[in-house]
Amino acid sequence: MELHSLDSNGPITTTVIIPALNEQNGIEAVLEKLCPVLDHTYQLIVVDDGSSDKTGEVARSFPCQVIRHEFNRGKGEALKTGFR
Repeated sequence: MELHSLDSNGPITTTVIIPALNEQNGIEAVLEKLCPVLDHTYQLIVVDDGSSDKTGEVARSFPCQVIRHEFNRGKGEALKTGFR
C-alpha cells in the first residue's frame, strides 16, 4: 500500500512520530521548527499519551495527525500506536 499526503505530489516516504506527555509548552516550539522543513514526502504524527494539559490541542494547530491515548501508556506504547 502506498501512502499519499493530502497535498500529494507523490508518495509519503518517511513518517515522523513524536510521543508527547504534558508538553503543551514544548510541542509548539518543536513543531514550529520541524514543520517548515518537511515536504510532502513526510507524514508527521504526534501521539498525545494521555496528557492532562493542552498538548493535543496545541499539536492540532499544526499540519500533523494527532492520536490521543485516554490515559498514559508510556513512551513505548505511544510509539507503537504511531507505528500502527
